[in-house]
Amino acid sequence: PSIRGSTFSGLKKELGRNPGEDESSSVNAYSPIKEISPTKQATTSGVTTSGQLGSVESLDSDPLYARLEDTKVVDQNVFETNFIPYFWHIHKSGGSTMKHLLTCMGVSQTRRMSEPECNDKEPHIKVCSLEFGSVVNVDASSPDGIERAAHLGLADQNIPRLVIDTSRVYEALQLLTEQHKGRLFVLLRDPVERAISKFYYTKIATWERNYKPEVEQMTMLEYADTVYCYNNWVTRRLVNKMSYAEELTEQDLFNAKLILEKKALVLFTDSMLESAGRLAAYFGWAELLNADNWNCIHKFAIEQPINTNPHPLPAKDSPEYKAIEQRNLYDVELYAFAKKLYQLQG
Repeated sequence: PSIRGSTFSGLKKELGRNPGEDESSSVNAYSPIKEISPTKQATTSGVTTSGQLGSVESLDSDPLYARLEDTKVVDQNVFETNFIPYFWHIHKSGGSTMKHLLTCMGVSQTRRMSEPECNDKEPHIKVCSLEFGSVVNVDASSPDGIERAAHLGLADQNIPRLVIDTSRVYEALQLLTEQHKGRLFVLLRDPVERAISKFYYTKIATWERNYKPEVEQMTMLEYADTVYCYNNWVTRRLVNKMSYAEELTEQDLFNAKLILEKKALVLFTDSMLESAGRLAAYFGWAELLNADNWNCIHKFAIEQPINTNPHPLPAKDSPEYKAIEQRNLYDVELYAFAKKLYQLQG
């Protein structure tokens, strides 16, 4: 599959007019990225003077998103460059399956580890060989793990075939450097189906560190009205507004679309095999897709997907579905935008 370069102009209708611009100036919203001027001026964009992370108000000026390379094809294996594949692992969106697909390709992924011979609290970063593939003893999805890996200079250690796996797409950008930028890819799932999946999964996943026993007795309608139900989680992560006390705006949605369009290879759970092929093409991994590796990918993408929890889906016109959809309207629009982006990237 071919992955085209910047597709901003082709997505101008879906991206929408930059909030705050009047109709007479709306053409400026469809200019190249560098010419966009968001309504609000960033006051705490990226890393603030206090060291805390602010919300993303301007992609151009954000010092952390600058550590991601723009979406484009390179004519060689990414592992022969200074770029680091950077996987945004979205919960209940095929992330566990994607980790297995990457292992089929022979990469070394960061992972939370607690084994005596390999744990993510050690004073050194190392590659650990497991029964199925190899991992790097870094928890890139927790604040403490990110701080440790940044302190130890993960990006500068030249670990062979390193892939950073994180659910904290913005905070973990601290692990990248100007010399070793990241190349972002993300596996997306319909946001309403994803929230419903979390509802059923949370009822049974006693082994998860974020297990919430109080959800077990809730109905789906009750769940939809609690903090346990996703509230535009994907959009919030992209613009770093994870507190529900922070209201999302049209500007935030605009910025989230912009980040995906400019920085991300988008893949989808309902096209796992095609997504695996696109991923390999994007990173120049043709040699990693020999017959054995492709059979491995097919096994986990189609025959034995990982960490699945089959459950019923309510009808789209049901009160339950509508209630969850209403909590995720920005993510629903962002997902539709990403589907169009997927077609343009193919």
